[in-house]
Amino acid sequence: MDKEKRGELHMETNINSFSPSSTPRDEADRTSGSRRSSPMERIARWRWFLTPVRLVVSLVLFSLGFWSHSAYNAHVTLQNTQLLHHQLNRTRQRVDSLTAQLAADEAQFGQVDVDIQNRLTRVEQGLRATRRDAVAGQRALQRLSREQARRWDQWQEVVNRLRQRNRARWSQLRWEMERTFGALAQEVDVARDRTATAQRSLLETDQTMTRIQAVQDSHARHLARLDGQVAGLSRESDYADVPFEVNKALGRQAVGDIQVQLKKTNVKKRRYSLILFVRGAKMVEKNRVLDEFISFTVGDEKRPHQFVVKHIAKDRVIGYLRIPKLLIGKLEPVSLPEQKLEPRRVDPTRQSMEEFPHLTHREE
Repeated sequence: MDKEKRGELHMETNINSFSPSSTPRDEADRTSGSRRSSPMERIARWRWFLTPVRLVVSLVLFSLGFWSHSAYNAHVTLQNTQLLHHQLNRTRQRVDSLTAQLAADEAQFGQVDVDIQNRLTRVEQGLRATRRDAVAGQRALQRLSREQARRWDQWQEVVNRLRQRNRARWSQLRWEMERTFGALAQEVDVARDRTATAQRSLLETDQTMTRIQAVQDSHARHLARLDGQVAGLSRESDYADVPFEVNKALGRQAVGDIQVQLKKTNVKKRRYSLILFVRGAKMVEKNRVLDEFISFTVGDEKRPHQFVVKHIAKDRVIGYLRIPKLLIGKLEPVSLPEQKLEPRRVDPTRQSMEEFPHLTHREE
């Protein structure tokens, strides 16, 4: 087979050499055409700029993620961060659109490559079909070469226009990125300053709370000393103390000659709310403070009763009711509504405190 092909090629060369239409100018054109590079090689030379574009797009996405993460850490400026996220999303959409356009350009270049390959295949088939007529085949080849050159120039012009368009788009994208990142850096600086200011304010608030807590502890110790003094004076005065422990779960409970119903307690704020039933009258006391005296009169007695809470627990208060000693023998039994009481376990460590509530103070 190789010998036959070589023989055919030798015959074709001889025919061309003896052809009257073969001129020195045609021989020069054939020589210059053999030295010209193929269309496939020329197209492949322009693919080098696609790899840097992909790398730049990857760097852009990575930079956007990094700055988005930095902006998210500024939790104090949440509204500004949301605005920055919106701007970053718009930039990301623009980058995606440019990436899609680059992909379309790659697809177009691939289609050009396929088109050229198909045309070269058809040219080869035409050359094999016209081997028996070398002169006619040579003329057809020349016409095809000129057509291919013209089309190649057209595609080269298209490629140049696309390249210039991509350069302009990349310049615009880089300008928008620099402007966006500059604004983002300024916002981050402002957020950092605000965060530092907030931290200083929190530190000053903690110091103020520490001083307030020290003052409260000092007042608590002072009130404890006053409670001891008042307890000592109450023994020598005309009043008698009736200790009590009121539980919210038990409802209305008798304390001396009155009834008490606990409604709510707040251990953290040291406040309580309850209802006092005094001979048919109803007194609602809301948000009372620990160690606060509640004074009221019973019947025709001019000297008031004094109701004091010395300890606040969850759904339970402990204190004493101060009654004039003259009324101790005149106390009337207080009727309570029937309730189903359950046995309560008493903590021995707190039994002494319940027996002497006037010795308790807020430091407990």
